[in-house]
Amino acid sequence: MKELDRVIRSYGNSYAPSEFTASINLKQLSNDTEEDNFIVEGIEKIIGNSNDKVAVLVRAGNQGKSIAVKLKRKGILYFNALFKDTDVEFLKFYEIAIDEFHNATCDSGKALQRDLQSCLEAVSQRQNEIYADDKRKFVYDAMYKLLEVLFEESKKWEGTSKDRYENIDFILGSKGLKHMMEYIEKKVVLTTIHASKGLEWEYVIIPRMNAYAFPSGYMCGPCRNDYSCNNGFDYCQFSFGSSMEKAFKEEISVFYVAITRAKKNVFLTVNTGLNQWGYAKQKSCLVELQGLSLVDYTWEDIIL
Repeated sequence: MKELDRVIRSYGNSYAPSEFTASINLKQLSNDTEEDNFIVEGIEKIIGNSNDKVAVLVRAGNQGKSIAVKLKRKGILYFNALFKDTDVEFLKFYEIAIDEFHNATCDSGKALQRDLQSCLEAVSQRQNEIYADDKRKFVYDAMYKLLEVLFEESKKWEGTSKDRYENIDFILGSKGLKHMMEYIEKKVVLTTIHASKGLEWEYVIIPRMNAYAFPSGYMCGPCRNDYSCNNGFDYCQFSFGSSMEKAFKEEISVFYVAITRAKKNVFLTVNTGLNQWGYAKQKSCLVELQGLSLVDYTWEDIIL
């Protein structure tokens, strides 16, 4: 993990091939279904053999939807945070939570435990204002749970009720509830890499290591147009075109955040099946970077 950290960090610091080396776990599957099944198999292995927690981190929320479906079918409990900070439901939740927090405390500048319970009840009563489609209720459910966890954790804080009020008001005002995922009891978390900043789990799985998925199309499209990559049948290699430095450094920074969320180990998956236009999907240029040695793995070999 330290060697991998060093390689990825070096790419972020200098726009050039790294002089360092490291191995990285990458499982290549044949299609989307195989990839999802493999990921769920790994999750079962991890949580079945230990008290360790595992996070599935995706570049964009929609990349984790089919994994969530398979987990639900398997009866595996998980925390679903596959939503964006710009989603209507996310923003509406904060609007209502802040409003009801101030109402419950009467803007007194103090937060007593009975005030926090009143706030939760008021937010619950207004949940229909937060989502219009039942398919989006999961955003409310996740945010409400994080609010509950925040209030529960606040009981352990040192200081006065005034200090508690100020801390809670700051967290809600800065839209910082996702940081409470650290205290979620569920052993499986599905979330975006962006939302995982500052958090850690024993194991991290990063799926969809494909061109146009990770890196996103915001890099891959201009990169192809600029001829800044060498394309093979099922892989893509970045060639450091002069116009791509900003986009590349942004993606490598996101990649660095993802791999450094793992305390014990990080696992990548990719599938090179056909896309919607009938072409083979390509492995991400991020796993084809110089200095990275790709290691195939099975869960039986890795998770003892």
